[in-house]
Amino acid sequence: MEEIARNIEEENVNQEKALKRAYGTFAKKATIIWLIVLIIQFGLKFIINVTDTAVNYHIVFLMGVIPIQCVGLPYGIFTFPKQYKKTETDKQKLSVSRLLIIFTICLFISVIGNLISLEFAKIFHLENTLESILTNIPLITVFFTTVVLAPIMEELFFRKTLLDAIEPYGKATAIFMSGLLFGLFHGNFLQFFYAFGLGVILAIVYLQTHRIIYPIVLHMMFNFQGGILPILAQRYEFVVLFEIFQLILILIGLVMLVLTLTRFFNRYKIDRTIDNEIRKQKRRNFFLALTNGWMIVCLVLHAILLALSLL
Repeated sequence: MEEIARNIEEENVNQEKALKRAYGTFAKKATIIWLIVLIIQFGLKFIINVTDTAVNYHIVFLMGVIPIQCVGLPYGIFTFPKQYKKTETDKQKLSVSRLLIIFTICLFISVIGNLISLEFAKIFHLENTLESILTNIPLITVFFTTVVLAPIMEELFFRKTLLDAIEPYGKATAIFMSGLLFGLFHGNFLQFFYAFGLGVILAIVYLQTHRIIYPIVLHMMFNFQGGILPILAQRYEFVVLFEIFQLILILIGLVMLVLTLTRFFNRYKIDRTIDNEIRKQKRRNFFLALTNGWMIVCLVLHAILLALSLL
């Protein structure tokens, strides 16, 4: 019995070490990505100042997109250690109707996030500069960067790369961390809350299906609805029709979310019979994930960037 207990304890210790390495590796990559992005952005700003280049909305937008989507995220995706990438997965399919239902839930969650962001905007007198930028650059640029490039690169990094590495150490912790880091990644309070909610939903979808195509498609649909359709609605004067359509989808999302949460809590009541030691281990895994050295550095860096966005 003592030997069995010793083996179990040793196995738990090894698992905790593996958890720390997996989260630490990802947090390290995320930190390096932001440092690369900041260096490139400061370099571009320096070049613009030295050459006295006229700065317009297009240049500002590309200065934000290119360092992140074309340099930072690809670096994180392709340099992530292979030993943390899961190779064997139980893949499941989602029907089109189920995908659309999840999309409406994403819209409703984004509304809640935006309402919270508006309160911060009132308190700190923040302006949504991204909206004015998007309406003043070519639509094809907005479409390619926000509807095609960003969903692919961000889902490959925050869902595929991250979740494949940390799923074995607890799905709940993995989902929360994926959402948190995805929200912080956006670098400002106006986008943090809805991005956090969206990140959580997309993480759940990926862990249920283990098919990255579904989070990518949902992310594309979300960005198209939030970035392209409003511009088209203003340009071709169907704003009222668009808002009615959006309201209908949001109400459907509310109903679907309530039904989903009801099923979840009913299942949770059944799962409460789970062994108490397992619940303790899950809570410890969550604590270890947040208190990892590189994770602390990563969270502090992102917190500083969020604070700077308030100035």
